[in-house]
Amino acid sequence: MNKMIYIQSVDLPKRYLSQNGSDWRIYLLPFSFDTTVFILRPCLWQLLQQTYSNLTCVSLEVAHSGPRKYLRHGNHRAYLELSGDQNQGQSPNFAGDTSFLLVGDAMNFRLRSTVAMQINTVIWLQYYLPSYAVYVHSGNEITDFDHFRFVLR
Repeated sequence: MNKMIYIQSVDLPKRYLSQNGSDWRIYLLPFSFDTTVFILRPCLWQLLQQTYSNLTCVSLEVAHSGPRKYLRHGNHRAYLELSGDQNQGQSPNFAGDTSFLLVGDAMNFRLRSTVAMQINTVIWLQYYLPSYAVYVHSGNEITDFDHFRFVLR
């Protein structure tokens, strides 16, 4: 399952999950194949299959960031961070907050945090307007701002 992909918004198909410069926060940013337009390039992700409580989950590693960085969440924000072994053990919950359960199919899915499943809480990856910042959102309601699709490289 180790494929190189982009992650695109279903509702805003010109926007992709991307890092914002050097702060490693995740945003839904526009992308254009027109090289004359300056637009941050979307993150190219590698899907890494994980198993959590007999469920098939994924971790998302950024493929072009140098040292291995993974999609994580904390304090309601989504961001990139080094893996636990490269972070001198500073992140004891590395496996939990980097694993996501895919709910749906490749063309329309939501990402549910597995760390929240440990405490019987439902937390989804979601973006907010007008900033397009990616956050985690708790609750069972479905919104227009939390559906994504894979785009193969």
